[in-house]
Amino acid sequence: MQSKASLRPVVVKNYNMGAQTKAIIRKDTSLKDLSSYIEEKYKNVIVRPTEIGNYFFCIQFDTLLCRRSMNCFFNNYAKSDYGIDGVLLSLGHNNESIEIFKGICNQFGGYLDEHDCDNVGFEPINKQKFHSDHKKAVHPFENELLALLGQEKSNLVWSLLNKYKIANHLTKVN
Repeated sequence: MQSKASLRPVVVKNYNMGAQTKAIIRKDTSLKDLSSYIEEKYKNVIVRPTEIGNYFFCIQFDTLLCRRSMNCFFNNYAKSDYGIDGVLLSLGHNNESIEIFKGICNQFGGYLDEHDCDNVGFEPINKQKFHSDHKKAVHPFENELLALLGQEKSNLVWSLLNKYKIANHLTKVN
């Protein structure tokens, strides 16, 4: 007979099975900024919320090789799991994933772990930008709006909110 202690659920920190390429970018990077950057580089970008809430999203996009799904964690996973305060991104490991994340880290500042199963860990890419002081807080409303409406419709809503000068009231972080 097993003891009650052995029946407790196991907490797994690797959110995807198999080797992953991971990046941690500036904490003040919004889902809108990240998806806009991806739309400039890739085709058929879709942002989807997950059942977890308004801090975990999946961004799907087409590269020259295949359809990719990138997990984005806008909570404290990066800090609690890796000791780096930022937005955690994850793709299945291959050379294309490394190039995608190098571009994202150059754009926003960040750290890259090319292969999470080796012993190398995260290396800085554009460390100066990652640690610069012009950080702004991202309100969850921004991420949720983009996830529900998509980039194009979200931009229309923001233009209306700005036109009537109510956007700042909606995105103030207390």
